[in-house]
Formats: sequence, C-alpha cells, structure tokens
Amino acid sequence: MSAEIVNVIRSCTRDLSNAASWHTLSPRKARARTVAGAAQIEWPGREPRNRPQSIRAKHHVSSPGPAARLHYRWIGVQAARRSGAVCCAALRRPGCAGRPYVGLTRHRSRAHSSLKMNTERLKDLRSEVDRINRELLGLLSARAMVVSEIGQLQSELQLHLYDPGREAEMLAYLAAENPGPFSSETICHLFKEVFKASLDLKERQTAARCLYSRHVKPQNTKVVAGPVTFGTAPLLIAGPCSIESAEQITDTARFLSSRGVRVLRGGAYKPRTSPYGFQGLGVPALRIGRAAADAHLMAFVTEVVDTRDVAVVAESAHMLQVGARNAQNFALLREVGRTLRPVLLKRGLAQTVEEWLNAAEYILAQGNDQVVLCERGIRTFERWTRNTLDLSAAVLAKHATHLPVVVDVSHAAGRRDLLAPLARAALAAGVDGVMVEVHPNPMVALSDAEQQLDFAEFDSFLEAIRNFLPDTAPAR
Repeated sequence: MSAEIVNVIRSCTRDLSNAASWHTLSPRKARARTVAGAAQIEWPGREPRNRPQSIRAKHHVSSPGPAARLHYRWIGVQAARRSGAVCCAALRRPGCAGRPYVGLTRHRSRAHSSLKMNTERLKDLRSEVDRINRELLGLLSARAMVVSEIGQLQSELQLHLYDPGREAEMLAYLAAENPGPFSSETICHLFKEVFKASLDLKERQTAARCLYSRHVKPQNTKVVAGPVTFGTAPLLIAGPCSIESAEQITDTARFLSSRGVRVLRGGAYKPRTSPYGFQGLGVPALRIGRAAADAHLMAFVTEVVDTRDVAVVAESAHMLQVGARNAQNFALLREVGRTLRPVLLKRGLAQTVEEWLNAAEYILAQGNDQVVLCERGIRTFERWTRNTLDLSAAVLAKHATHLPVVVDVSHAAGRRDLLAPLARAALAAGVDGVMVEVHPNPMVALSDAEQQLDFAEFDSFLEAIRNFLPDTAPAR
C-alpha cells in the first residue's frame, strides 16, 4: 500500500513539474492539480472516493504509517505553496515531509519579530533626531538674538557689520574642536551658512533703523520746494531736457503754467555720454531758468553734476537734482545733503533698490530729510526702449520709505508714443508725481530730441492722464 501511494503521488508531482517549479503555478491551479492526484489514493480504512476539496488538516488517518506521513507532508506542502516558499522538489525527496513548512514558519516568526524590533528602534531614533532638531533651533534663535545685539552695538560704534577676521577666528577653532563624524570642511561650510544668515539679519535690522525707513518714520514726508509740496497730491514736473535760450525756457514755462504744471525742469549742466555733446549753458542757464519759474509761480529743479557747483546751483534752484550717472557719487550726495535744499534723487542706470535707498541715506544722514526719489528706468538687454521702467521699484520705495516717489517716463521710454501709457501706470500705482520732457520744437533740440513732446503733444498727454491729476488746468 505504501509503495502504491508513493507511486501515485510521484506521478502527480511529475505532471506538476512540467512548469519547472511551483512558483510558476497560481495557487488555484496548484490546488486543483493536487486534488486531482490525491483523489486516486486509496486511504487506509476508507473506501476510495473523489475528494472535491483540498485535503484539510482535520482529515484523520486511522493508523500512523507511510500513508499518514505522506498525508501530513501534503498538508505542509499545500500551506507552504500558498505562501510561495516551497517548490516541487520538496515532494520528491523522501523523509522531508512537513519539515520545509515548519522551518519556514519558524524563520518567518523570527523575521517578523526582528522587523518589529527594528521598526520600533527606527521610531525611537527619529524621535531623538526631532528632539535634537528642536534643540538646534532653540540654539540658533538664541545665537540670532546675540548677533542682533552685536549688530546694534556695531552701528552705534560705526563699525563694519562684517568682520572677516572674526569669522576666520571662529572657523579655525570650530575645525580644531570638531569631534566628527563630519569633516572639518563640512563643519566650516555649515557654519559659513550660519554666519551668512547672521550677517543678513544684522543688515536687515540695520536697514530698518535707516533714516529712510518707514519703521523709523511711519508717516509720509512732505517735501517743500518753493511754491509746491511733494507728497500731498500727484504733481507734474515738465520742461526741456536742456535750457538752450531764454526764449525757449520762458515760452515753455508760460505754456506749462497755463496747463496747471507747477514744477519746471531744465538742465543747465548736462552730463552727456559723449564729451563732445552739448554740455549745457551752465550758470547763465541757471539764472534764466529761475527767472522763468518765478515769473509763472513755479518751482525750478535742475541737475548738479559736480561738488564744486553745488553752492552755485543751490542759489538758483528750488530743488537740486542728482542724476542717474551720479546716483552713487557719494561725495556729491553728501554735499547736496549739507545744503538742506530739497533733492530729487534719480535711480542709477543699474542700481538695485537697496543701493538707491542707501544713496538717499547719504543725503538724509547730513540732516536733510527733503528728498524725493525718482525712478527713471534701468538699463537692461531691451533695445526697443531707451531704458526699462521698473515700476515695481517705485512701488517698493513707497512701501519701504516715507519719502515721496516720482517717475520719469521720458528717460524710461525714450520715445514719445509710450509716455502717456507709462504715466497712467505710474500714477495708478500711487506715485507722487510724473516727470516728462517738453520742448517748443523738439526737432531742433540740442539733446534728447526723440523723447521730448511739443506743446500739442503735451496737451494730448495731459488729456490722457487728467483723471490722475485733479489739480491741473484743462487743456486748451
């Protein structure tokens, strides 16, 4: 009987081995073939019959023997097959019945226990990392508070915020005392980032204490230049690029005054790109420009380009203009600050907003708070306009400072057809005024002819922006 049973089982397993291993069969097919083979076995003490279900552990063999051992072996193989861990070779080797499944169970039990322990250990280690991170955060915050106090003392003592010697000293002892496992280069890199963030913190806090900052003076500053006041309502600043003759500036002042313009601009000294270009009439232009402004109750603003000319220009002008090319001429900025005259400070050709505001700080630091900022476009890769109007910088200056801000649309665009749209955009953004160049006959102008408006074009320009300028007289 035992030999017959073994032969039947080996015949069944031979059929199953055509797929090379149990792994190639789905659990359902494996069970079906197993049942088909087991149905042919004559079990001791029972009549042969077909068994439609898989052999279960509850089936009892009447007496122990080879058939019973094979029966238990089948049960173990079937369970292991469902877990995908036993191949048909386990059936072919005599004497291994059930043992592959039992060993697998013990191995899986140990693996599961080990996995659970490792998972718990991982959670504990991550909790420890979280605790250390919070401690580091607290230490960084404490360090930042100390650094802030150091920065305040450095400002009071007029010391540089960045001390490279002190930084080198700190990096040296940090590298020497590094216990590992990070290399000294890695430690120095990490702490350089901390030092950089600390310096940035000191600079931002120092900027918040700057005289231009709205943190220092929350209310808007009003700048009084002769008969007009900047910072109350939008103003128009208009006039020729250069004062070329008494007739030219007088006619322009008369026309602009009739249109409600209250600030007359005109260059007496012209910083030109070419040394052979028209450089302005100098002192005579100052005199006739001031006379034209006074005759029509206008404020006169003109540019000063040299520290030696500051006193002379201040005698004639209601407001001194520092042009884009001198926006970082710090000697000139200090000198115009000392005059206590109102100053129109234009943004440099490639100045950042921070540099622009720091240039204003040079003037304010001399005790002169009468400063008007002027955005006039910055130089970019664009070739279709003379410059690129950075309207966001004007808005930022309004938010960050208490100083009035105006926009020079003529130098920003460099072309007449864009002046009205740019002016509307600037006034809609909330600036305190717009500067535009006007000439009786731009075709014969000695400078910037292509961007100056004639009188008829100015009327159209004024009509386009009238809703933003309630104080202007109607166009005629």
